[in-house]
Formats: sequence, structure tokens, C-alpha cells
Amino acid sequence: KQAMEAAEISNPAFSAWLGGESATPSGYVRMEELDFTKFVRILDVRTNMLIFAQALPGCMPLSCITTFLADYLAVEQGMQVQASTAVTAVFGVSCLCFAVSGGLLGQRLYSRRKDYLPMAIAATTALAP
Repeated sequence: KQAMEAAEISNPAFSAWLGGESATPSGYVRMEELDFTKFVRILDVRTNMLIFAQALPGCMPLSCITTFLADYLAVEQGMQVQASTAVTAVFGVSCLCFAVSGGLLGQRLYSRRKDYLPMAIAATTALAP
């Protein structure tokens, strides 16, 4: 039992959802137990606020594309369902591959010289259609 208590989650974000109480990941959490005022404290850190602010606009288009691309191709463009699903799958796999390769390249640039990473980000953003 002591090992279970020692292995309790010490993640502050998870703890904020539970109203500051530590809990094991098993079981259910009732809505009454959630304390959103403590969760909002995560946004007090400026870096966290910037991460959330830049992530939301970037996630919405991708979620719309992955949700509706296969349906659009099948219904509006007359593709077979299997072909439109394959196009969506290739899109998803290419996103994964480019994210991983971009992370590896970014880490190499950062390891070589810290100034190179923001310059590479600015260059790719300027070249994006």
C-alpha cells in the first residue's frame, strides 16, 4: 500500500483538475470534485498562456481537415470512399513524418547554435504558402 501511495500522481495540472488533491489515476472523477479555479492558475505562467494561445488556432484547421476531408472527397468530388480514406490516411502519415523530422532537425540546429532554431522557424513560416 505504501508503494501505491508513493506512486501517486504529482502532476500539478492533474492535481488542479482534482481541486488540489492528489489521487491515483484509477477510478472516476465527479464534476463536483473539479476545481476549475485552480486549473486556471496554469495560465498564470506566461509560457503556458503563449503555448495555449498558439496551439488553438493551429489545431482547429487540422482537426477540420482530418474530420471532413474523406467525406468531402467522397461526396463533393465523387471519389470512392476507400480512395478518399486512403488520401486522408496519407495526409495523416505525412503530418506525422514531417513533425518528427522537423523536431529532429530543430534539435540539431538548437544543439549546433541556439540562434539557428528561431531563424529556421522564421524561414519556414515565410516560405509556407
